[in-house]
Amino acid sequence: DIEIGDMVVDVKKLDKKSSFNIESPVGTAGIRGTVPAISVTQTPDGGFQQNTSMLRGEIAFTPRGGGLPTMLGPGQSLSSGIGPNGVMLPMQLGQVSAAMMTAIQADVEAAGEAMGISVDGSTDASDASVPASEEDAPSEDELNESDDEREGASKGVGDDDNGTDAVALDKAGLIDLDDPEDLAKADSYVEVTGYAATTLEEKVEQRRSGRRSETSEKDDATFLTDLTSNLDDVVDVSIEAEAIGVKSDAMFDSLLESSENAADVKEVVAVAAEIGANDAESIESVFINVDQADAVKEVMEVASDLGAQDAENLTAVFSNADKADDLKAVMDVATETLGSDDGTGTKVLDSSSASILSSTLQNAD
Repeated sequence: DIEIGDMVVDVKKLDKKSSFNIESPVGTAGIRGTVPAISVTQTPDGGFQQNTSMLRGEIAFTPRGGGLPTMLGPGQSLSSGIGPNGVMLPMQLGQVSAAMMTAIQADVEAAGEAMGISVDGSTDASDASVPASEEDAPSEDELNESDDEREGASKGVGDDDNGTDAVALDKAGLIDLDDPEDLAKADSYVEVTGYAATTLEEKVEQRRSGRRSETSEKDDATFLTDLTSNLDDVVDVSIEAEAIGVKSDAMFDSLLESSENAADVKEVVAVAAEIGANDAESIESVFINVDQADAVKEVMEVASDLGAQDAENLTAVFSNADKADDLKAVMDVATETLGSDDGTGTKVLDSSSASILSSTLQNAD
């Protein structure tokens, strides 16, 4: 069993009467002839986050408290968690990176050498005599994938990779394919979670190696918690980005890293559309500086108080979103200096200050 830490297990094939389970605060991994790497960390709020990466074989992961097991096969990963209140967080399926696969194999080989056991990734000798009919039989992974393809087709998401991935997200509770709105966005959910899985793997590798990211202070547990809490808004933002023509790797990097600001981006983009400033040139900066979307929103609200929420005053704000924190600081000082009491002790600006501050908005660069 594992409470906190990292574990790589190499379990040889078991007979049908045998079982091997690994218990963690998050759930149970039922193992048969498997090499998984399991990492469990405690989150700042007292919950637990688990990342399972498969080298070969398969496991059935059952969440703490019960529920349907999730099957993982070779090269697949699963991120799962449990909050401090005992509520399971949505699970996320992904693919194990080549670097992670190599690292797991190296750990297995190192352990084998330490115990004087030869370890490799080849098929067991006992498998050599398996009749051709059994060799050709579909594996449980293949059968599960076929079932997912059929289920996806029945729900209207097709029988391609996106269809099976969408069914996996549905099973994990991240989307509801019976909801027409979620169904219409299924491809976008798959795209977003695919990008997120890659980012999460990088963060896990950084944590395990002790390296700190030069571009992010957010660890893998916080990254996953924020994303699952704001996934619907993140997907909506990615759809908006594609419609405007600003969807890019840089956009996804920024959006996923600051997923807690996705709702703010949606509000900013909605106002930009209302005032006719939602073209790619004007709004792209908002999508690649999502960490400052909350500041852009606050500046936008000040402009509304001034009666200056229009393209002339806000286009420069949108196109220079990377400087939104600085502009917000200027507006805060202006509010304190020029604002009037709204009756609650809070100072607000009004149209009488518009002529003074419009120039600041229009020259946000």
